[in-house]
Amino acid sequence: MVGTAGTTGTGAIDDLQGLADLCALNPNDLWFHVDGAIGAVARCSTRLRPLFAGLERADSVAFDLHKWLFVPYECGCILVRDGEMHRSTFAQPPASYMGRTEENIASHEEILFSDYTLELSRGMKSLKVWMTLKAYGIEKLGQIMEQNVDQIQYFIELIQQHPTELEVLATGSINILCFRYRLDGIATDTLNKLNGQLLLYIAGSGVGFVSPYTINSDTFAMRMCIMNHRTKSSDLDFFLEKLLEIARGLRQMPEFSIVKS
Repeated sequence: MVGTAGTTGTGAIDDLQGLADLCALNPNDLWFHVDGAIGAVARCSTRLRPLFAGLERADSVAFDLHKWLFVPYECGCILVRDGEMHRSTFAQPPASYMGRTEENIASHEEILFSDYTLELSRGMKSLKVWMTLKAYGIEKLGQIMEQNVDQIQYFIELIQQHPTELEVLATGSINILCFRYRLDGIATDTLNKLNGQLLLYIAGSGVGFVSPYTINSDTFAMRMCIMNHRTKSSDLDFFLEKLLEIARGLRQMPEFSIVKS
């Protein structure tokens, strides 16, 4: 059974406690895995930690440190509760040239990471994680995550100041927001096309970057995900100003003449 600690699209968080309770009813038949690609590291924040209650009961958790822990791309991680089960899944009898003897540097007691993954050779991705934690510390990283969440809420407030042109389509409790440019009385297909063009023009202008996302299988959305420790409220003010400027310009194009009103 898989629970999500912050979906990629909207930042939604599953009821991890409830899923853990279900798995606990059949512990020998159900494995509880949590996909925490974006959200799991937010447990660094004491304020955000309660959003992920139940994650600590998972049998395994996967997450990316290059996303919201600000570690250089790429660096993913998986934690497995039962270490011996994890090892027995991947460990193989070593080739003769890798034999472990008393004279080997790798003794019988040493942990060989090749026993915990499909890879035999691997880069030391853990070094950049260690250096990030050493330089900034868990508390500081958690504060930056809280700042990103507050910035999304600030941008939602900016959107709400323009109810005739902008609307929130979906948002969770973390750093992700889906929104679109809107006009009353316009067909969904036309709005989808307008917002698709708007997204491309925004990226081409260099003002900022939002990614595409589809809500309810038929509604095109622009997805904002704030993960930069340098982002300021003034950046969001500027982004909104330029977004509206570009959108109003697009409305004058012949293909969108239907939305000139």
